[in-house]
Amino acid sequence: MGREKAIILLIVALSTCFSVYGQEMITHPDEVTALEAIHGSLEDPMGYLRNWEKEKDPCTSWSFVHCLQNETEGYQHVQELRLMNLSLSGTLAPELGQLKYMEIL
Repeated sequence: MGREKAIILLIVALSTCFSVYGQEMITHPDEVTALEAIHGSLEDPMGYLRNWEKEKDPCTSWSFVHCLQNETEGYQHVQELRLMNLSLSGTLAPELGQLKYMEIL
């Protein structure tokens, strides 16, 4: 009986670890809002940003967005926006300031 309990506890512990660490981290919600505002303020005549869709996570699905993972917090943060040479026009939204981890624009 003791051995069976130990095996069950081991299985529960391992499944918990895999469910926590197996999940894909998402972009911090404040940064998603900022990126959506930036996208809304830009004209994209060539359609380079067409995959910037609200249903998709920016750090895992959007072109030209590069992120870093914060393991302890469980979110990804925008580190780079590579928007050069894309024929974009418009103004950068003030929400750009919400991208606190961004190093390269």
